[in-house]
Amino acid sequence: VAEWDTTGNMIKGLVKRLIPIGYQPKTYNNVVYAINKTDSSFVYSYKGLPLIFLSKKDENYVINLLPEQRLNEFNVPLDLKPETSGISVNNMIRDIYIVGDKIFVSLLTELYVIDIERREITRRFTFTRDDGTEIKFHMFKATENRLYVVDQYHNDIYLVPINKLLD
Repeated sequence: VAEWDTTGNMIKGLVKRLIPIGYQPKTYNNVVYAINKTDSSFVYSYKGLPLIFLSKKDENYVINLLPEQRLNEFNVPLDLKPETSGISVNNMIRDIYIVGDKIFVSLLTELYVIDIERREITRRFTFTRDDGTEIKFHMFKATENRLYVVDQYHNDIYLVPINKLLD
């Protein structure tokens, strides 16, 4: 992720590569991010890691969503291999949004709510259908007051008022 001017010149890099060019598992370099224009906070995550990186007012923080687990328990190691190696990385983080003073992030099929000021997870949700079965959502979209949870297997979109998640 980088900031570019209108002529195509890079102004500054915002996120560095984890895996250098020419090596695997290069899909660890896939990133999701959000920017809060109000206070210029910037949050991002490498899709294959359960880590949230937050920059706010020249301070940087890392929030580990799975602090009790080791990387090799849920994804391939970060060991560098030749580019010719076929290595697949599980995308754990799918989407990330900043809404007000909260970060909303999906880790697999759970939604985490992180308080920006306290830099900690305040809520964690698993969504279920009326019959009690878990919704295995693939993405979500957030607005100022609504969250849309998308289950592509069943072609369903669920609307969740954000205030219901913060109560």
